Amino acid sequence: MYGKGEGAVKAFCGNCGSSLFGGEWPGGDQVSIRMGAFDDNPGIRPQFHTFVECRAPWDTITDDLPQYAERRA
Repeated sequence: MYGKGEGAVKAFCGNCGSSLFGGEWPGGDQVSIRMGAFDDNPGIRPQFHTFVECRAPWDTITDDLPQYAERRA
């Protein structure tokens, strides 16, 4: 994990270095799990889009999920 003590951290695989999740850890109310961390269907779906104001021009959002300019409040 990258981070100092409790608070915002980023977790990486100890074997290959892949990004696994990020967020307030361990006491936060929200953690962002990287979908590439799953080998199989995790049975969950996105609930919203964050940081939409700084997405790439080719990144078109084609669903009706809530969108947030930055971090979800």
